[in-house]
Amino acid sequence: MITIRKRLSRLVMMALVPLLLCQATSCGVDEKKEENNPEDQPAAAVTIVPAKPGVGVGRVMPAAEEPNGIIIYIDPGHGFMDGGTGDGILADGLLEKDVNMAIALKLSEDLAMLGYTAKLTHDGENLPPAAVNDHIFNAYERADYANSLTMDYFISIHVNSAQNPDAEGSRIYYYDSSNKVKKVGGTVAELMGKAIEKTLPDDPDPVIVDQSLDPYNAFILCNQVNAPSALVEVGFCTNKNDAQKMVSENWQEKFAQSLANGIDEYFTEYAE
Repeated sequence: MITIRKRLSRLVMMALVPLLLCQATSCGVDEKKEENNPEDQPAAAVTIVPAKPGVGVGRVMPAAEEPNGIIIYIDPGHGFMDGGTGDGILADGLLEKDVNMAIALKLSEDLAMLGYTAKLTHDGENLPPAAVNDHIFNAYERADYANSLTMDYFISIHVNSAQNPDAEGSRIYYYDSSNKVKKVGGTVAELMGKAIEKTLPDDPDPVIVDQSLDPYNAFILCNQVNAPSALVEVGFCTNKNDAQKMVSENWQEKFAQSLANGIDEYFTEYAE
């Protein structure tokens, strides 16, 4: 027989079981809430796919100088429907217009860091109003456009080519005449050439060409731009060594910095 004491014990146990179960269940809920609290948990891992950097993007630049009021216009040669030279020659399917734009953008960054107002004649995508037709921006249009702008110096960036595969190295063309500030173009060209020799000592020394000695064969962007100017051929895409270098971002940066250093030396040391 079950005694009264045993019956009381069973009744007490029956009363305690639901309480114990309730307590256990409530603890589980509290732990789950803590697991789901984003403030107490590390963020979920996110896979980041590196983006291909844009031309001239990602460079570590020093602090910019205060604007000095000097305006430099940079003309990336060719562009738009006009790819220039290099079709099927330069690596990765690049054309002259791609190399020109890459160096022009880097040059504009370098000059801006030195305190100059650096502007491009075009961005490679949008034709300026000076372009007469809807797919190309030719040398005559660029010269007229340059002469409508206020500037202290004009530089056009290009890639060279030749039937002789041994032709290599950069060329800097200028044209000093009575309608310009005499000798400025030649002085800047010489200073840029020396800067290239210093920064890129393994490259052939740049060739400086005074086009006023042969005006009938002078480049439009040398002899018809009123401001002191230069047309720079960065190298020969038809030369194996030059073609390999000019598609290198590291080389482009050094070449652009050389041009900027030469321009800066003129305006800080020689300009009146």
